[in-house]
Amino acid sequence: MIGERPAGPHRLVLDNGLRVLLLPDRDLPSVGVAVHYDVGFRSEPGEYGGLSHLFEHLMFQGSGKVGPGEHPRLVQAAGGGCDAHTRQDCTVYHSVIPVSALELVLSLEADRMRGPRITQKNLDSQVRVIREERLLNVVNRPYGAYPWILPGALFPGAENTRGGYDVDGLGAFGVPECMEFFTRSYAPGNAVLTIAGGFDPAEARTLVRRHFDGVPSRPVPATRPPGGATGSGRAPEVRVADRHVSLPALAIGHQLPDPAAEPDACIAHLTLVAVLAQGRTGRLRRRLAGAGAVDVSMTSGLFGVPFDARHPDLVACLAVHGQESRREDLLAAFDGELAAVARGAVGATELARVTARWTSAFHRGSADAGARARAAGGAELLHGDGTLPSRLPGLVRAVTPERIARAAARMLAGRRAVAVIEPAAQPSPV
Repeated sequence: MIGERPAGPHRLVLDNGLRVLLLPDRDLPSVGVAVHYDVGFRSEPGEYGGLSHLFEHLMFQGSGKVGPGEHPRLVQAAGGGCDAHTRQDCTVYHSVIPVSALELVLSLEADRMRGPRITQKNLDSQVRVIREERLLNVVNRPYGAYPWILPGALFPGAENTRGGYDVDGLGAFGVPECMEFFTRSYAPGNAVLTIAGGFDPAEARTLVRRHFDGVPSRPVPATRPPGGATGSGRAPEVRVADRHVSLPALAIGHQLPDPAAEPDACIAHLTLVAVLAQGRTGRLRRRLAGAGAVDVSMTSGLFGVPFDARHPDLVACLAVHGQESRREDLLAAFDGELAAVARGAVGATELARVTARWTSAFHRGSADAGARARAAGGAELLHGDGTLPSRLPGLVRAVTPERIARAAARMLAGRRAVAVIEPAAQPSPV
């Protein structure tokens, strides 16, 4: 756990094991509701590979009281919106609504926590939808494969090779297998319900108990932390042919420290990424441009969201470069910038400027109730501390130039994975 927990959030645990986090803020005009389940595409049991993302879709296909597609239609009719996403280690269903619709959303979430309405027809239709998503977001997206390649190259363990769009085995699942997965992974005790925004906490407690107390408890599976590499070393280089790109690219992955075991080091690494990559004239962009890069991006975490997964997670850099550029030169430039920062190149003035920009962007991104509910619920589920997102700006501002230098030295000496993305030859027209 990172630092001291300030007073503020209201917590309760229902008899069926559901954990509830209430974050009232009368200054917010709306209410965010998020339900996080402790299963994602990396943490799902091997025999259920691919079902986490599939269930993200199936949970909108009807439950005890509503039919297929009715859940989002009811929320929209009440003046709100809802969505869901699957991450490495969790799946979250989230809504942003006026306070008048809070009971509606809680009743809908409790209804599908009791059990979704799964038929072979909607199962087959959602498998087709996910196949189309994969084509759109991975196969036919320029450089779309690299985020899913780096974790498997950097970390041992078959679970780290899984992605959100693993579709090969989905056709083998029928309704019985889906219901077994639901019973195992969607128990109330395997979930966190978060409500954030302009609501009354006492009223929210009453509504939560009214709708969730009756959801039957079920056994909760043991959490299986993914395996991760430590120490130094270079993972084998991975090569990818991409028919949708005209320029080659180099993807570089480094391991983030464990936020539970090394909180200060993890915060320093997050800040280091901002130092290296912030803005159009960031340090890393300038350095790699000298080696032929035409575009550079860098993120903390697979999805670019702090503390969005359990350990291990990674820092990822993508450098698109000219045809004549050599990857050895790009890697040398990358390491050269890390070495400069490790020697103390980042002073207090530069660091203060970077952290001020980072904090401003963070506050803009977490200003609405939905974003707060998603961030707090994920931190509560994955790291046991739902206050972490609200404290993150202060933790980043407290990072010193000395901590940045140590983080850069550690990244330079640590384990690294590299993926080389090359334009694939286009088929000749018939």
